[in-house]
Amino acid sequence: MEIVNYFNSRMSKDITSLRRAYCTKCKTDNESNRIFLVSPDADVCYCPNCMHKLKPKEAIDEYNLFIQQKVNRANRLLFQETRFYEAYVSFAHIIEIDPQSEKARYGRLLSLVYMSTLRKTQFISAATLLKKEADQYFHKVKDQSSYMKFLFRLDRALTEYKKRFIKKITIKDRFYSEDCANLYFLRIHELTELKRVILDELTRTNNHLQDERSFRLTKEVQKSYDSLFDLINEKVTTTNGYRYKVAKIMNNRQILMTRLDIAESPISHFIRYKLDENEKKGRLISDKVFPDNTGIAIFLKIALPLSILFILAGVGFSVSHLFIEEWMKIYFLFTFIAAFAIGAILAVLYMIWKIKLTKRRHLID
Repeated sequence: MEIVNYFNSRMSKDITSLRRAYCTKCKTDNESNRIFLVSPDADVCYCPNCMHKLKPKEAIDEYNLFIQQKVNRANRLLFQETRFYEAYVSFAHIIEIDPQSEKARYGRLLSLVYMSTLRKTQFISAATLLKKEADQYFHKVKDQSSYMKFLFRLDRALTEYKKRFIKKITIKDRFYSEDCANLYFLRIHELTELKRVILDELTRTNNHLQDERSFRLTKEVQKSYDSLFDLINEKVTTTNGYRYKVAKIMNNRQILMTRLDIAESPISHFIRYKLDENEKKGRLISDKVFPDNTGIAIFLKIALPLSILFILAGVGFSVSHLFIEEWMKIYFLFTFIAAFAIGAILAVLYMIWKIKLTKRRHLID
């Protein structure tokens, strides 16, 4: 029995000591076929797919580079191009390849939060996922300071959402309609639920790190959580002068309000906005809360090639005018100037918008 236990424990240690490796020699489009397990202590290893001889350390480094490049691409989708759903899918794909990638798990949760719009949010789903991921993965992460930074970034995303969505449904500190007031209370409740989970995780991580700066920042999150919690009990006013308060929180998707007897003077002479597209009066409130850079991202993909194309066309016209009749030269000259100017403008716009995306001014970072 002791011999069996010895071999079982030895086998378990051998399995856990294996590392993921990546073969760059495989001629396949299926990335999973390039990944295999290898002992870092071995002198050589062989790719089980193409049987190419490799050095374990180099193969392991290639795998780490492979994952990091995927994480970088997903981060670019999230933070620069603001294609939040595509970023979520990209991070999820990385997790399928490497379940231990905490960066991918952080990115997936952030993407889920940023997928929230005015009419449909993912805060409750994010709270559920965060609690699950924390128990299974995040509490086991060696670098708990990175987990702390992620939690702060997640909290800042909630702060950004709160600021932006309130601005969309109010004018002069009043809500456009009863529907907007109801949506306000519902979103505050959802934000509170997710912030409570973040605060619990920050408290646990603080106890582990014992870092002064983390304690200070956690107090700030605690303060913002308390202020959110207080907002649920406040009374709000709509543009028609009626005041409302929360009567009952039915669930995470439904809030019941009651209208108070006291009314204030209505606001007149303002552009009326509406939540429901079926309403006849008013402009429809845009569903997007977080800034959208998808248009700029698409332009950047075509601007540089178009710029080069127009500049080359201009050069072509400038050369061609030497071999044509005199009366046609003026037309070729104007065409050259126009093509070169368009190419130069596109190049300048490309550089300006490229810098704008790189600086990430559209998101709190």
